[in-house]
Amino acid sequence: MNNHYYQNPNVEFSNLKGAENDSKSEEKFSQTWAPRIITVILFLCTFFPLVLFTDIRGKSNIRSSDVSTNTLEFSDGKSSLIEAQITIKNPIYGSLSSLSYLPWSHIAEPYKEQNIELSSFKIDKKSLDLLSGNYEFTWSINKQEYTGKKVSFQIDDIGQHDCKLTVSPTDTSDNAASESYTYHFVIMMKYVRREIRSLTTADREKYFKALKKIYSMKDVAGKALYGDRFRSAEVLLLKHLNGAGTSDCDHWHDGPAILTHHVAFTLEVEQALQSIDSSLSMPYWEYGMDKYLYPSSFTQSPIFDADWFGTASPTTADHSLNDSSYW
Repeated sequence: MNNHYYQNPNVEFSNLKGAENDSKSEEKFSQTWAPRIITVILFLCTFFPLVLFTDIRGKSNIRSSDVSTNTLEFSDGKSSLIEAQITIKNPIYGSLSSLSYLPWSHIAEPYKEQNIELSSFKIDKKSLDLLSGNYEFTWSINKQEYTGKKVSFQIDDIGQHDCKLTVSPTDTSDNAASESYTYHFVIMMKYVRREIRSLTTADREKYFKALKKIYSMKDVAGKALYGDRFRSAEVLLLKHLNGAGTSDCDHWHDGPAILTHHVAFTLEVEQALQSIDSSLSMPYWEYGMDKYLYPSSFTQSPIFDADWFGTASPTTADHSLNDSSYW
């Protein structure tokens, strides 16, 4: 189900050689390669600027601590500007990096423990001393309350969640400041796709366990057990072959269609996995870096280990894995 590329077997490079075939060669080139060159140019014009934009923005504007503001209105007509810096971090995978063009200040991952910490809190640009012991902190996250400057939480559904943090003085005597300040914010819960080698062993094994069910169950039985979003490997492979199985009419890989067809197909596979285990997201294989990680042979990658995707069996007649004990 990884993206794959191939050469069109219908293109005979020998026909492009020889002075006696120049006219035929030019005609054949214009009929076969000219449209492909145009397609590649269109693909690069569509896709490369997006990659470049993301790369530039990501390097300059990635943030793991997000600062945002609230305006607090008082009954006497006065108002105060509250500025809070909050960090959300997965204790295993670290902080998610949200790009500045995304509409959410705070992003977290469902089905995984998250640490949230208040780094700074300003009232009308005046910082509170968070380490003084003069304040207590109450978080309301997904209708659950937590106390402390740094707390742990877990939300098991995606989407937007309204949250708030209340900072209150611990000294309530007449001579002390009595105001409590409440900062409202939103956490957007999003699944995160990671490079498969960066997964923990436990998360990778959960992925393989669900994938094995997709490969071993019939579609009807899987839907009966896991719901309508289940897809068997047989159904997924048939869909992929129908869309990309012929070299002269590949709807999925030749040109910009990969940005629509294959993205939708990957989502369909991911949702099938989530019908089995809702904590899963679709990992990916960044095969471009294998050239540098394994310069002598890309087969040294753990992708080809027997306990990952099974024992490689390149000599089998149907090109399938000869590993019935695993798959």
